[in-house]
Amino acid sequence: MNRILLIGPPGAGKSTVGVALAKDLQIDFIDTDQLIEEETGKTITDIFVVDGEPHFRALELEILKEVLTMQDVVISLGGGAPISNQAQAQINSSESTVIFLDVSLATAAP
Repeated sequence: MNRILLIGPPGAGKSTVGVALAKDLQIDFIDTDQLIEEETGKTITDIFVVDGEPHFRALELEILKEVLTMQDVVISLGGGAPISNQAQAQINSSESTVIFLDVSLATAAP
């Protein structure tokens, strides 16, 4: 087992699926947005409003680099995390299993 990255738009259920998957696999779960909030002491919204999106994206990229060094973990990335070319390069070179969650699947009736 290496690492599993959950990507997708906000509201797709990345954190919910990630917690359940990590529990099932008996490995750790990491939410990059939560890490950013813990490290900065600010909410994501506050970072966007006060510091701006470019600052947030720089923080997000640094957190991404950090979590991609971890082993045996399920990682939920923020909705916009994999958009930049730098982030895509980091993800592609990480040899992680990437799972895309679609918000329409999260809200679909059984």
